[in-house]
Amino acid sequence: MRQTRKRKRDFLPAHDLARKPVTTFKSELAVGYCTLYGDMSGGLAVISDVPKTMIYRLAHWLNRARAVIPSPVLTKAPSAELRPNQTDQDSLPPYDLLDDILERHVEHHQSAEEIVAQGFDEATVRRVLHLVRTAEFKRKQAAPGIKVTDRAFGVGWRVPIARKEWTATAVRTNSLALGLL
Repeated sequence: MRQTRKRKRDFLPAHDLARKPVTTFKSELAVGYCTLYGDMSGGLAVISDVPKTMIYRLAHWLNRARAVIPSPVLTKAPSAELRPNQTDQDSLPPYDLLDDILERHVEHHQSAEEIVAQGFDEATVRRVLHLVRTAEFKRKQAAPGIKVTDRAFGVGWRVPIARKEWTATAVRTNSLALGLL
């Protein structure tokens, strides 16, 4: 009987994606640091609305009485493990900074200018917001997730996949060209 349950457990995730939980979290999903038919595959994105820094806080909270999550999991540098010695910070800002920028932009609807005005490095902010815009096609194909924060991707996030960046200058120029002004 025990072996039957083990075979079922091992077989189902590979052949029944509807029962496989997705492990992509909000920080990764926001900037597209995930693989469409890899870690994004599955039926329910359980932590898709949980930022990486919140995951670490939750893990430390779970470990407060006894080590439920092994210490190396919490101390090892985050990595997609695509190559030897690679870490997430080779491609992304540190998660505390990334999550802070993402929260301001996604949750509080702040523009790059507003975030920079609060003391953030302009190049980092613009790069993160660019990653958010270009990852929209991945989020449109993601499994549904459980809403945890004020603004989750999915129903709470409506952004077209293909769009032109509209600035005040571009709107004025186009309006003049169309004879609207």
